Amino acid sequence: MSKVLDYFKEITATPRCSFKTSIMQEKIKKIAKNLGYLVSVDRSGNVLCQKGVPKVCLQSHYDMVCLGDVANIELIEKNRVLSAKNSTLGADNGMGMAIMFACMEKFCNLECLFTNNEEVGLIGASFYRWWRDKKLYS
Repeated sequence: MSKVLDYFKEITATPRCSFKTSIMQEKIKKIAKNLGYLVSVDRSGNVLCQKGVPKVCLQSHYDMVCLGDVANIELIEKNRVLSAKNSTLGADNGMGMAIMFACMEKFCNLECLFTNNEEVGLIGASFYRWWRDKKLYS
């Protein structure tokens, strides 16, 4: 569990407002490549990471709703609960991403899809469905 929390803290320290996700996208690609995953990115900014012969695909989006001071998220831990001071935390899929990164470390046959701009109309998920049907992997 501590590895998941370490990843979550790293994710939280990275600005990732919808439509402004390039820094987080680069971080996802770097982590995945360092763990030996094949990485593909589509025109919507979805990041597909594959290793081995996957039988399961994990998915989370990597953008977040940005309210307050999200450029400098200050985590507060009280009674084993994490929150943020003066901002949203982005925990819904920030935690999903952290769990995916921990799984990527542990498993050799896995596919992970990080979709983009989900908080503003499921843009990445909608595009990915079309992209996969057309087999337009880069």
